[in-house]
Amino acid sequence: MNTLVPQQVWIPAPPPVRLPPPDVWIPVIPERPRIQAWTPLGWVPLATGPTFPPGTRIKIEVPITNNSNESFSTRIRVGIFEGSILPGRGDRIATIDSSWQTLTVGQTRDFSVTHTTRLREGVERRDVNIEVQYLDAGRVTSGGEREWDDLFWVEEKIEFVIGEPTVTAA
Repeated sequence: MNTLVPQQVWIPAPPPVRLPPPDVWIPVIPERPRIQAWTPLGWVPLATGPTFPPGTRIKIEVPITNNSNESFSTRIRVGIFEGSILPGRGDRIATIDSSWQTLTVGQTRDFSVTHTTRLREGVERRDVNIEVQYLDAGRVTSGGEREWDDLFWVEEKIEFVIGEPTVTAA
């Protein structure tokens, strides 16, 4: 008769959680910003990863939540970069700052910037970095940042439709 003997398995303890001091700014940045395009009817939200022709005015919008224990005057700084098929990002195309807004404790607000797309040497994908900045004793301080690869694409579309020819006497 066989007897089952339980085996001991060593499971390492998880590393200790390190919380920042209570007076440190802790922004909450969502998974992906919302991208919108300007149309004659106004701003139209688009699906994630949309493609735009060069010269399109777009709006990048992201909600930011203040999880600190005090109110701050806050803005976002958006960096737009050439995308790359390799890890990392390409050259910086633009840096755009939003307007300053006051974020009270626990408050979430949408921050947005606008940008006009342009094609640069055939590189179509665009990476976007969003940095939260706040005023601390009159000094602009970084409150954290996040980057998204291939958030949108810029592509020049060249396409012709050839119709059915007709033949008539000249």
